[in-house]
Amino acid sequence: MHVLLPVLLAILACLLGGLYLLGAFRRRRPGEPPLDKGPMPWLGHVLEFRRDTSKFLQRMKKKHGDIFTVQLGGFYFTFIMDPLSFGAVVKESRGKLDFFKFAEQLVARVFGYMAMENEHKHMQLSSNKHLMGDGLVVMTQAMMGNLQNLMLYSLGQGDNQKTWKEEALFNYCYNILFRAGYLTLFGNEVACSSKSPEKAEELDRVTSNELFYKFQKYDKLFPDLAYGVLPPREKMEAERLKRLFWDKFSVENVNKRENVSGWILEHQQFREENGVEKSMQDRFMFLLLWASQSNTGPTAFWLLLYLMKHPEAMRAVQKEVEEVLRATEQTVKPGGPLINLTRDMLLQTPVLDGVVEETLRLTTAPVLTRAVVEEVLRATEQTVKPGGPLINLTRDMLLQTPVLDGVVEETLRLTTAPVLTRAVVEEVLRATEQTVKPGGPLINLTRDMLLQTPVLDGVVEETLRLTTAPVLTRAVVEDMILKMADGREYKVRQGDRVSLFPYVAVHIDPDVHPDPLTFKYDRVSLFPYVAVHIDPDVHPDPLTFKYDRFLTPEGTRKTDFYKNGKKVKYYSMPWGAGVSMCPGRFFATGEVKQFVFLMLSYFEFELTDPEEKIPSINCRRWGFGSMHPTRNVQFRYRLRF
Repeated sequence: MHVLLPVLLAILACLLGGLYLLGAFRRRRPGEPPLDKGPMPWLGHVLEFRRDTSKFLQRMKKKHGDIFTVQLGGFYFTFIMDPLSFGAVVKESRGKLDFFKFAEQLVARVFGYMAMENEHKHMQLSSNKHLMGDGLVVMTQAMMGNLQNLMLYSLGQGDNQKTWKEEALFNYCYNILFRAGYLTLFGNEVACSSKSPEKAEELDRVTSNELFYKFQKYDKLFPDLAYGVLPPREKMEAERLKRLFWDKFSVENVNKRENVSGWILEHQQFREENGVEKSMQDRFMFLLLWASQSNTGPTAFWLLLYLMKHPEAMRAVQKEVEEVLRATEQTVKPGGPLINLTRDMLLQTPVLDGVVEETLRLTTAPVLTRAVVEEVLRATEQTVKPGGPLINLTRDMLLQTPVLDGVVEETLRLTTAPVLTRAVVEEVLRATEQTVKPGGPLINLTRDMLLQTPVLDGVVEETLRLTTAPVLTRAVVEDMILKMADGREYKVRQGDRVSLFPYVAVHIDPDVHPDPLTFKYDRVSLFPYVAVHIDPDVHPDPLTFKYDRFLTPEGTRKTDFYKNGKKVKYYSMPWGAGVSMCPGRFFATGEVKQFVFLMLSYFEFELTDPEEKIPSINCRRWGFGSMHPTRNVQFRYRLRF
């Protein structure tokens, strides 16, 4: 008996310790949010959460209200579903809520990279320098050249230029944007070693295409890898692919390329000076590739799809594009130069901006862009025509596409938004006196042109509203009190997590976005998707794509959204918020706008089946940015001349 007693006590202690770790003894304390531990010890609700995050959080919100704590895989997450209270999390100091601790754990698990202390400060400084302001002008021009190489290299070659080509829309968009973004950031093949610039460009097309398919394999494994639930065989495949990418982006291999972006070189130099091992530098480069290129392609898919399903949006963006080109005296014509789409041109597309934003809100937005492109080309005297030069799309032209801006934003919201963008594109082209015509030069799409597309901006923002669904998570560093907007206060414990899901809380809230599940290219917009993107109080009719959701009646960007009579600051959150705000958001939005601008300037495109239904969102990717569709959609395209 004397021998058995210590053994029994040890077993009891282990049992109690195990139950404690499984959360069996956790109880809601006075002043804490409602606690829902779920049906299974330790796992809690993780299986339902993993199966469909949006549906689960909507169920919890209906059951417990706008704040609650749930157990997910051994951790306790407090979700705030009231968008008016998001500031309590976004603005809280790192001493209480720390984003980077949670992010570093995820990065180590998925990319094998061990973060340096306080390296986020260098990331922010470097991104501000190279992905914003004057640095973004340089990146926009580099992206323009790579898009032209991938999309227009066969211009004027052969007699079958007007032949329709049929492809899967998701694969087409993801392929082009990944490859162009990769070449812009990590540089091109060296011309002298390839014997000629033309051979170097051809090699860029071949090698980037091979890399894309390897990247796509890894991207499909990413959600399960992040959650730590990959089966053994797929885990081995993920490790094989990671080693392949580590070698591809080794310091030695990157240094062999030319035109490597200052952003990449600065990150290399910083780690070299701080004594980071070469192997870790290689892993960090792969991390940058995934972070920069995993969302733009899916976003462009939804945007073009929405435009093709919404002819009024396509016309509006097309008009905007033409005005921007006219303003920069560019035309798209046969034999003419390629248009030069600058960053300034991208700033002149409010319609396109609205389409982008609405697409980001819903996750799809595809018909509003061509008019914006053509207007920008006319404005810059550039034309797209057979045998003409490629258009030069400058930054100034991109600043003249508000329609295209709107298209992109609304596309990101719902994941599909397609009818108002072409008019915006055409307006920007007209404003820059550029035209797209046979034999004419390629249009020059500058950053300034991209700033002139409010309609396109609206489409982008609406697309983001509908189709991006990040989970914004902070680690609770010490016991603290969360203050809600209505004055309520809740205690949260050290070691827990606090999360926002804007998609449900704001993006599809009909109080904030009327008719939230409808794509509105002029809507212009923390599980943000549930808490914001589809909150009917914030976005009436939240699941509808409206390309003008993010546009005012005057055609400028709309920023005033309300819930219960109070202005909502965080009305659209596809890029996160606060310290976790995506530092490359302006570059990423510009990539999408440039791609859409060129599609509307140089190509005719349509759904193979006009009655094609918009596919649903793949729920496995909730929380990882721009959503993927559950199935592909066939479309066909051809050169306009």
